[in-house]
Amino acid sequence: MATMDFPASPSTGDIHTHSGKRWQWDGAVWRAYSLAFTGTPVAPTAAADTNTTQIATTAYVQTELGDYAPLADPTFTGTPDAPTAAADTSTTQLATTAFVMTEVGDYAPLDSPTLTGTPAAPTAAADTNTTQIATTAYVQTELGAISSDSVKDADNDTKIQVEESADEDKIRFDTGGTERAVIDSSGLEIKSGGLKLDGLNSSDSNCLDDYEEGSWTVVVTCGTSGTITLDSLYDTAAYVKIGKVVHIQGYVYVSAISSPSGQLKLSLPFTTSHSGMPELSDYSQGSTTIRDAGTNLPGVTYHVTVPNETVLRVVGGGGQTAHIDTAAGYVKATTSFWIGGTYRTDT
Repeated sequence: MATMDFPASPSTGDIHTHSGKRWQWDGAVWRAYSLAFTGTPVAPTAAADTNTTQIATTAYVQTELGDYAPLADPTFTGTPDAPTAAADTSTTQLATTAFVMTEVGDYAPLDSPTLTGTPAAPTAAADTNTTQIATTAYVQTELGAISSDSVKDADNDTKIQVEESADEDKIRFDTGGTERAVIDSSGLEIKSGGLKLDGLNSSDSNCLDDYEEGSWTVVVTCGTSGTITLDSLYDTAAYVKIGKVVHIQGYVYVSAISSPSGQLKLSLPFTTSHSGMPELSDYSQGSTTIRDAGTNLPGVTYHVTVPNETVLRVVGGGGQTAHIDTAAGYVKATTSFWIGGTYRTDT
């Protein structure tokens, strides 16, 4: 074995080359220095996550890199964490969920937002009629287009006008170019079309809440038995209803009978009153004259109404109760009834 010729008195750090290899004096011995491998050196591959001075092979490095994301276009998994930027930061720093929620707190949601402060929005053009937000400027523009003394439609034929002439002190109501009503110091004057009260049903006893004109088909019934049939050409009477007061009138003809007996009853357009009236004041009397009745019907005829009924009862004779249950028996196939009177209803 060849011997190596090293300097006899080296100083620490001295380097000596022998047969192509370099050696360095560490103060006690010569040690191999800066080995230069060639070819494809191999070494044992350390276990994953080893953290020592053991040589790291390419296999070890690739295993470790598999746990990391690339700098370019990384795809993270799990729940990545990062430092949260200060509020209002506007850089390329990663935005954490905490940062985003802080920023969102300064904005209103699209669904049912509750704005604070003095929100501003674009002002729509005059006469815009959409779901666009109306700013105060838009509203003031629209209000400015309304005359201080009238409200009118586009062609000016339907309007409410205050003082048509100077200091007139009247409010006029027009529709379709026709003056319908005027209010002045004397009250309300209906000029055209009339006043329509249709089923307002006010609970105020002093409020006129209904006016109605109409007709009804009169039906005759017998209190005990039999039938009385009216002529279909002459079986309709008329009524005017003002509030709860009903006025009736008419002239109807009988066309056929079948052994009528008992009370004689004619139908009414509304049920008679049965509540809210003092003592017996919900009873009433009216005029129903029987023409061409049986010859034994004594005295005059009239009718009465009793509470909560849909008929009037025809009474014959002069006594208080005479013939009240027998008037139907005097009706003939040629009889007619003249009806007139007033009664109250609850509606």
